[in-house]
Amino acid sequence: MTLTIDVKDSVADKILYFLNHFQDDVKVIKQESSFESNMMLSKKDLEDGNIEKITNVDSYINELADEIK
Repeated sequence: MTLTIDVKDSVADKILYFLNHFQDDVKVIKQESSFESNMMLSKKDLEDGNIEKITNVDSYINELADEIK
């Protein structure tokens, strides 16, 4: 059986601590939301200096819009 529960971060650690004591019977899979994951990747890129200078904003927005279609 798979059970998905969305909880606040302050509660998550307590629940994970409790579930980890059932290691043989319970498998804990922690997933981040895609937004959260993308934000962490963006933060890491900024910290590592992996940035792209946008010279023509309108052109860049049009390219992104085309990729979404």
